Amino acid sequence: MSLNPRFHIFGATGLLGSALVSRCKEKRVNICQYSRTGSGTNKFDLASPDSKLINQVRPIDFIVNLAAVAQPMLVSKNTEYARIINVSGNRRLHRIAVLAGCKYFFMSSVEVFDGTESALHEESPKNPINEYGKQKACAEDYIINHGYGNYVIGRTSWNVSSTSRGRCLVTFMIRALELDNAKMATDNIFTIASAQETADVIIRAMTTDYRGIVHIASPKPISRYEIAEKIIKNYYGGGLSCQPCLFKDLVFKEPRSRFNVLDVSNSIQNLKAVYSDPESILLRRIAELNLALNSGMANV
Repeated sequence: MSLNPRFHIFGATGLLGSALVSRCKEKRVNICQYSRTGSGTNKFDLASPDSKLINQVRPIDFIVNLAAVAQPMLVSKNTEYARIINVSGNRRLHRIAVLAGCKYFFMSSVEVFDGTESALHEESPKNPINEYGKQKACAEDYIINHGYGNYVIGRTSWNVSSTSRGRCLVTFMIRALELDNAKMATDNIFTIASAQETADVIIRAMTTDYRGIVHIASPKPISRYEIAEKIIKNYYGGGLSCQPCLFKDLVFKEPRSRFNVLDVSNSIQNLKAVYSDPESILLRRIAELNLALNSGMANV
């Protein structure tokens, strides 16, 4: 590996991609950014077979694949397009990594599980119940079974960003709480993550000898209703409310898991990952949105 390693980051303008770009710049890590639109980045469309890597300057030490159609509802509506990005796109970037002989990172999801276990370890059996989870599981299997061992598969939960990019948990919840008769399940339990802390773990996983699967999230679970209460109490925007309910009383357009709790002891032990508690992650983002409201620049 070069003394000044180069990260090729795909999906660089999304929630996790922008956080990773920011962290790499802070750490003075060389980066090449790629996105579908090319806005402020190199243009690379995983759905286009004619899209080719440009400015492919050696050495390529790391390829980080954060590009995805990541919303289960969008995946169910646009299954074939999502599969091109989430499955075929992964194969395409994996092949580039193999040819370059570099380390490959693929961001997967807690959705590869069915949520029946109370704590999901890296070795827990995959059993996805929605199309998004099935596509991520298929991409994982390709990497694992391809015979190229220089990879890391990250699995994370719903991330909270410090920007308005991507599908941030807090901004999504605010929109939901603005609706009439909003309901939030008290028994829908999951782990959440800070995009900045997720980015830190990705950098550690890639720049150390770590190989294999790693779970990335705040260790402490939280319920969807608890998140809603925290937002309603602390967000200045007003007009937010919800009623508590049970998960079984909710209707989803695609199957969803009631429990999505990642065990992250492996990343803490082997990658020295440092995570904030979920309340702190939420309050930081809410404070940023409140500041934007006070400045007249809110973009929820």
